[in-house]
Order: sequence, then structure tokens, then C-alpha cells
Amino acid sequence: MLLRCRNLTLRRPQLIPFRYKHDMTIKYLGQKEAQKIDEELMGPYGFAIEQLMELAGLSVANAVTK
Repeated sequence: MLLRCRNLTLRRPQLIPFRYKHDMTIKYLGQKEAQKIDEELMGPYGFAIEQLMELAGLSVANAVTK
């Protein structure tokens, strides 16, 4: 599953999430951008909404514990 997400970011560099190493800026997604990403992940990549929510929760948990 994570390999699919990694492959998506390699094919679509605009989807690489949020923190760029060269200047450490943070990019926030707008609602429309997030919807487009969700639609693409659920379409050709076959993710279920439950999987995306689980990944989102894991990301929040990781951010909170840092």
C-alpha cells in the first residue's frame, strides 16, 4: 500500500507532501487539492476511504508525538 503511494509521488511530484528539505517550508493543501488527491488515490490506485483515513490518523499521531 505505501509503495503505491510512493509511486504516486514519484509520478506526480506536485503531490509530494508538505515539507521540502532544501528550505524546510511547509505547504498546506487546500480543500480542492485534497479532494483531487483522494479521488486519484481511490480511483486508479484502489485505496478505500478507510485506508486513507487510517493513514491520515497515523500522520497526525506521528506529528503530535514529535
